[in-house]
Amino acid sequence: YLRNFRDRFPLPNSGVHVRVLVALPNDQDLGQHLLYALWKAFPDGGLNEGIEFLIKPHPMCPLTGRMLKFPATLLSGTFADALSLSTVVLYSGTGTGMEAVVMGRIVFRYRSELLLNTDRGELIHDESVIECGEHDLKDKLLFVVRTQLPSPSRQYTEKLLTQIFIPPDHTAWLHAVTQLCARR
Repeated sequence: YLRNFRDRFPLPNSGVHVRVLVALPNDQDLGQHLLYALWKAFPDGGLNEGIEFLIKPHPMCPLTGRMLKFPATLLSGTFADALSLSTVVLYSGTGTGMEAVVMGRIVFRYRSELLLNTDRGELIHDESVIECGEHDLKDKLLFVVRTQLPSPSRQYTEKLLTQIFIPPDHTAWLHAVTQLCARR
């Protein structure tokens, strides 16, 4: 689904607020730490700064609106549906950051200063992912919102897609299956 996502789900039109998708991990401690950092940085939910937070819990770690300490929209459904509503993604400890970069979104990787780094997005080591922690989350997010940084280019995301999500070699698969069947 990543190969044609940019065409099917273009960036949403810029409205009054910049929508930031917060993709929570399947680690409850890390997810709670991220939500706490957001609450400390944006107790009003970012509304005064022109930000709307869309919270997408991991399917293995459900979240209720009562658990949020700041105004935000709690999303259900698929990650692709959630991503289609946002221009910026904030994630930690999941593979969603790599997907969001490939899909042309501005991506923030949250690194907790107190917890082990469980991020699977280490394959991306360049400026396409902005790293932040509890102490600089607000400043970095506001900088991006106020300067309206461009999304990663299609050329860059296509290159990244072929490096990380390599297309299958159908000839190799057919050869392997043929060899396995011949052994019976």
